[in-house]
Amino acid sequence: MQPARSQDRRKPNSKQPRSPSARQASPARTRPIQDFETEILPNLEAARAEWLAKARLVALELVKERGQITSDDVREKCPIPAGVDPRCIGPLFRDPMWELVGYVRSKRKICHHHPIGLWQLKNDQRAKAA
Repeated sequence: MQPARSQDRRKPNSKQPRSPSARQASPARTRPIQDFETEILPNLEAARAEWLAKARLVALELVKERGQITSDDVREKCPIPAGVDPRCIGPLFRDPMWELVGYVRSKRKICHHHPIGLWQLKNDQRAKAA
């Protein structure tokens, strides 16, 4: 004789809560956005200072040639070292001499051609670079 079927239709060992009331609301963001600006970006900057310095020089050379550049352009000329998290490119254009002028689709298939920033030197910096 088979036992009566339970009203619980979950799979055995399911991690799904038994009922909607048992579900917990997702926790609120634990770190404010300001922490990203004041803690995370400076840590990225410090951890990859050597590569970022080289990448910034490449960015300046490229912007003198082209007028406007993206992080893809910099990556092409100055690849991120193997084993390094690619997000280390984040602080590349953090200097106040750069100005975001728009967005273009990334050329890289690996990032699904998502929009990335198009950067140029600010007006006062263009005169110094020339």
